[in-house]
Amino acid sequence: MLEATLDWRRDFRPDALSYSTQAAEAERGKVYVLERPCRAGRPVVFMRPARDEFARGEDDTERLRWVVYVLEQGSRLADAAAPDGKMTWLIDFVGYSRRNAAPMGTSMRTLSILQASSAASLSCQSKQKTAKTNQPTNQPTTQSLTDNSPK
Repeated sequence: MLEATLDWRRDFRPDALSYSTQAAEAERGKVYVLERPCRAGRPVVFMRPARDEFARGEDDTERLRWVVYVLEQGSRLADAAAPDGKMTWLIDFVGYSRRNAAPMGTSMRTLSILQASSAASLSCQSKQKTAKTNQPTNQPTTQSLTDNSPK
């Protein structure tokens, strides 16, 4: 796993990314780090996949670079302030549909980036909302990306 991470970092070069080079993607408001940490003291990366629209055949490189930039910022905050060095990703699927869904290839690249770059430092929480009432269901789930058992 460490070797895969080092290979990925050498190829993708996340250290070379900056906000100024990713400003166009930042304006979409799809992924960002919240100003306040979660209850456990971890930085929170907030993602709204419904705010993205993909054109057929569109290059996803800049979108992935933005996700990596936010991931790196969250990791730096986690290393500096979180008690366990982890971050929490909160994903809001309200309004998400096939119309604004990322192509499967983009989704798979994003997942491989998360797994190769920092799977051990992610703590994921999801809460689904019903389509009719837009209210949370009573079935929240919390799961680490490195742990396949639900908690």
